[in-house]
Amino acid sequence: MTGAKTAWEYVFGDEICSGDSPWFWGAGGVTDFQRDGEWWSGRIYVQGSQLVAVELKVTGEPVAQGNHSIGRGRIYETTKGHKLWRDTVKLAAEQLAHGIAPMSGAIMAHMKFLIERPASHTKQDGKLRKGKPMRPLSRPDLSKLIRCAEDAITDGGIWCDDSRVVEYCKTRKVYTTNPAGLHFAAVCMPESYEGLGNRRNGAVKWP
Repeated sequence: MTGAKTAWEYVFGDEICSGDSPWFWGAGGVTDFQRDGEWWSGRIYVQGSQLVAVELKVTGEPVAQGNHSIGRGRIYETTKGHKLWRDTVKLAAEQLAHGIAPMSGAIMAHMKFLIERPASHTKQDGKLRKGKPMRPLSRPDLSKLIRCAEDAITDGGIWCDDSRVVEYCKTRKVYTTNPAGLHFAAVCMPESYEGLGNRRNGAVKWP
């Protein structure tokens, strides 16, 4: 449809897109693969053996990271369900990117955390009760949700290190009446890949 935006253009804009197409669509030597697991689904974009972009959806209740206590000379993560959620995201990332070299260079990323809305928020007809928030205004903190997901994605081999993420786009937490989970996307910025493209004066130049 003319004027309709792709998900990539909507999330990342002209930093990586020319028109409505991200740089890796149709770029030389880039292929894509759909991979699905029992509780996750995703697509990877690969040039040679190198991962250049990824989409991943993981089902489960997102959990934060960064609440600590100290005991017996050690620091413990105290958030309930933290290890299970982190391992869930890590395993999904491992299975999605299996056999592919991780992303490197400058990376742009997007995360959307789907939080199950409490049943007390809605009426029997599904409409929101008066005074109940449209968005999750209580814990878990968005920054701590990101921290947990970043570490799990690093451990899962999607990128070589989360320090490579230079920008987040439209990252947020929202309520859902569908299964809770994480929607994640990341892409290497064009200038990170020699010969694939570079950005000059705000415009993306394609090879």
